[in-house]
Amino acid sequence: MTNLFKLHGISLIIYLCFCCSCAADNRFSRPVKADSIDNPNTYREGQTFTGISSYYGKDFHGRPTASGEIYNMYAFTAAHKELPFGTVLLVKNISNSKTVQVKINDRGPFVKDRILDLSYAAADKVDLIQSGIAPVEVTILKLASE
Repeated sequence: MTNLFKLHGISLIIYLCFCCSCAADNRFSRPVKADSIDNPNTYREGQTFTGISSYYGKDFHGRPTASGEIYNMYAFTAAHKELPFGTVLLVKNISNSKTVQVKINDRGPFVKDRILDLSYAAADKVDLIQSGIAPVEVTILKLASE
């Protein structure tokens, strides 16, 4: 009976050592910086993509953005999940063909299926305020490097 306990005890020790070594392995727990891009070659100047855009306004006015800039709802800026800060985009509201040029200075949107959060001024210029969201076509005019 004691040999059986020794065998199970050794198995338990080996199992615990394995679990501890996996927990210490940073591959599974490494935090990802909000402003990092896994593959910087994913985007290029002139590239166009489409999706749904929203906007954010006065609740964030005067607060720091992910880039460190202070959010100004009257500036022509936008938030994107991956594009480098300082990247300049041409955003076209597909519903009415109105366009605005914006600079990426924040991260977001944090709502599923949205590709861009425009500042209040940018959203107003393309008539996105009333609807809150709109289908947009986005063209990268100048890709910044961080």
